[in-house]
Amino acid sequence: MLRAAIGALVSVGVLAGCAGESALKPSDLPITGALAYRERIALPPDSVAVVELREAGASAPIAVQRRVLAGRQVPIPFALSARRPALVAGKTYSVRGSIEQDGEVKWLSAAAPIDPQQAAVGLGTLTLLAVQGEAPQMFSWRCGDQLIQTEQFGDKLRLQLGDAQYHLLQAETASGARYVTVDDPTTLFWSKGERARLTIRGHAYSECVRADTATVAFRAGGNEPGWQLEMGVRTLFTTADGKTRIESPTPVAESIASVRRYAVAPNLQVTVSPRLCVDSMSGLPRPDTVSVVLDGRTLRGCGGDPASLLQGGEWVVEDIGGAGMVDGSRATLNFDADGQLSGSASCNRYSGSYHLSGEGLSMSSKTAMTLMACVPTLMQQESRFMQLLSQVRRFRFGADGALILETDGGGTVTARR
Repeated sequence: MLRAAIGALVSVGVLAGCAGESALKPSDLPITGALAYRERIALPPDSVAVVELREAGASAPIAVQRRVLAGRQVPIPFALSARRPALVAGKTYSVRGSIEQDGEVKWLSAAAPIDPQQAAVGLGTLTLLAVQGEAPQMFSWRCGDQLIQTEQFGDKLRLQLGDAQYHLLQAETASGARYVTVDDPTTLFWSKGERARLTIRGHAYSECVRADTATVAFRAGGNEPGWQLEMGVRTLFTTADGKTRIESPTPVAESIASVRRYAVAPNLQVTVSPRLCVDSMSGLPRPDTVSVVLDGRTLRGCGGDPASLLQGGEWVVEDIGGAGMVDGSRATLNFDADGQLSGSASCNRYSGSYHLSGEGLSMSSKTAMTLMACVPTLMQQESRFMQLLSQVRRFRFGADGALILETDGGGTVTARR
């Protein structure tokens, strides 16, 4: 029954240059599901069901299906197909369903993320919500290592984080747009232009930045022999001796568990594993271990943005300079995506900046602080903490996952999430 219903659907513009193709090819990614809503409201006969596959932040869909319902009611099955070569590695894709009446969107689903590496994508039922007034404003955000989607309906905001969905209402604020859930004031989203703050049930995420801007390329490198790799829309691989340069469109990765493999060229294969890696020359930690097979020879190195290891959540300090912590005290570190550093110094709040380069990590000497007075033991601990922060030159991770900030003189600050 479902196969027959899906086969009756009419797909248009499935992919630029591929409209009208009825049979799936091995290079196609099939995406199936259904549209429905909970309200007992009948759809007018001229309603149109629309399902789109988009890259995050893109203005035009990659694949779209439009179907005049001619009196049919929900649930409405759908089927899309997309050419896998058009799905660029490292980018985010999602499917959204809607129902139009007289050319206006009246029902809309949340964006459902998909994994383009799967053999087929089954989305189940996409739940539609009634749209009042103009179509919602939709944005993608990256909060540390978390990707979220927001949709603004007037004074309402729908937020998607993984499989969880939150409904918020706009609240008064002196600047930006602040949204809070009705039954939980510890869940809020506060946007100011292209940056925002997200707190879910009291857990504060790293500062959010718009993700629907230019995608940052993945970079990796190795030593002895030296090589460099950059993967965005295109892949560029070079060796330090200048004898090898390979440039090619970045292929879709073959994923096995969390390991990604790219057949970039007949003589170049790249494997990226999400396993902590320390650069053998600079000592700088990176989030990924990378191996490159070039002409049958395996080269090893590290990849990914070192800043992502620091961002993505609050670090709670558990030792300052080997002296432990005053009982009941709390010092914290928050590394934001825009290079800002903030937290509690034990008594006062502080804010400044940090800089990460190929040589290491440094903190700004100019740091703003509140002016509270606490008991002498806390004030002394705070002074030691701020002094060590200003002298930090590198970071590493202990065997138990603790973050260790180090100075040239051997001083350390140890923190843990």
